[in-house]
Amino acid sequence: MAKISFLSCCVPLLAFAGLSVGGQLEELKKMSWKVILIFMIVSTCCFFGASLVAQLGFSIQGII
Repeated sequence: MAKISFLSCCVPLLAFAGLSVGGQLEELKKMSWKVILIFMIVSTCCFFGASLVAQLGFSIQGII
């Protein structure tokens, strides 16, 4: 199987997200600071969750 570029997979997803947000621009303006707060919380949780999974996987394999 040939390698697939990560960027080529992300472009349709980002375009769809942009169209989705564009239709709700007025609502987005009303809750702008809340969206940033939620984004920071979700990003932090995803980072620590992925780090925990990687740590457990490497520990089980004896790499760390």
